[in-house]
Amino acid sequence: MKKQLITTFSLLSMITFGQIGINTPNPNPKTGLHISERIDQNSSNPDKLNGLLIQRYTTTERNDINPGEKENGLTIYNKETNCYNVWNWNGSNSTGGWAQFCGEKQGTVIFTDCNTIKVVGVYNIDEPVTNQNVHIDIPVRVTALGSYSYSTVVNGVNFVAQGTFVNIGQQIVSLYPSSLAGTPSTGTYNANISSIGSSGVTCNVPVNFISRATSVLKIVNITGTNYYTGLISGCGYYISGNAAAKTGAWLASAQAKTIAGVASIEIVCVSPTNIADLSDELKTASIVYLNGRSSAESNSGTIAVLNDWYKAGKGIVIDQGDELNETQFAQGLGFYIETGTTSTINIYPNVLPQVLVSPDGYTLPAVTPSSIATQGANAAYVTSTNGVVFGSNGTRRYLYADITSNLGIGNDKGAFIFGDKSGANTDAATYDLWRNIFAWAIHNAPIH
Repeated sequence: MKKQLITTFSLLSMITFGQIGINTPNPNPKTGLHISERIDQNSSNPDKLNGLLIQRYTTTERNDINPGEKENGLTIYNKETNCYNVWNWNGSNSTGGWAQFCGEKQGTVIFTDCNTIKVVGVYNIDEPVTNQNVHIDIPVRVTALGSYSYSTVVNGVNFVAQGTFVNIGQQIVSLYPSSLAGTPSTGTYNANISSIGSSGVTCNVPVNFISRATSVLKIVNITGTNYYTGLISGCGYYISGNAAAKTGAWLASAQAKTIAGVASIEIVCVSPTNIADLSDELKTASIVYLNGRSSAESNSGTIAVLNDWYKAGKGIVIDQGDELNETQFAQGLGFYIETGTTSTINIYPNVLPQVLVSPDGYTLPAVTPSSIATQGANAAYVTSTNGVVFGSNGTRRYLYADITSNLGIGNDKGAFIFGDKSGANTDAATYDLWRNIFAWAIHNAPIH
């Protein structure tokens, strides 16, 4: 009799309140079945460590259930696919099908050599974490497909890599800044890379943290003796009244440093044929400017070094020339210049509004001119599959730009190609155009 009364009261409780609680006297009112991990909900520890185990079937056994409309939402665990299967009924066409929900498996990799890890870029503490261009590249050999999630904290910054391996073999895992775990400061700090692969290798990789406001922005002036286009005295042929030299003087001004957001701007002269010097200076260069050059003022080594620097996204290149045999550096970057004949180049500011009309983060130092003169009425034709034309005579292309525009100061790269040795011009219009182009370059070039 006692057992019957208990059963009766239990059934009345289920019917009255509509909830069933297992291991809890107070099931959540929005649930039909509440299975709790602890009886005392105020306790911080579960009573037992266990889970919910539902019916497990093979695919054939599952199909033998033969559910219909009333079984919509029926759930089983498929032993063959290691996935939960849910029966979905489509009332519009009176058909049903099994949907699979699989927890993605972890991918596996082999990684053994710390020396192969590369840090690309630097972390600028003046910028928010979402505007950074630094990342840590780790080459791994994927041995099993699936998801991956790696992370490390460096100087108060969380670096994270998450994704899915979809191919077997060699791949690069890149850890990017994702959030702050503290307040980063300037200096070099080691990223502790561990738990990648089964070898148990732990690597300490140095990451540079800078403040742009206290840094030096370096411009490498590759010299040349074809017309007077040097930015400063000592950088090849130089005349103080030319557009290039006046731009070089402007780069030392307070206005230029404010636009760049740096403590100072340094211009370094490098020979177009000295491979070692160019390679060394490019390690910390933000911008490369090239004088007008003769056909002998380059070699395959310096061309390759600049090409590698440019394609790695290290900074911005500004080049000039009016013949194919004078512009080997530009050719290495994918721009081809052939001799032309025109005395005036029309400028199209609206093609590059972020450079020539309304830049982000600073005021233009000059009004962009509508046209500039050329040297000897022989401005050249520039051909490339990349970028946009922002100067021409209406028919042929004389001024080319191929640039990126990313969030944040110091995240951009690209090239400006002049189909003329415009740095030798003495007119005010050319100087105004050059200041505006250099203003964009110094504001957006990365600091190394």
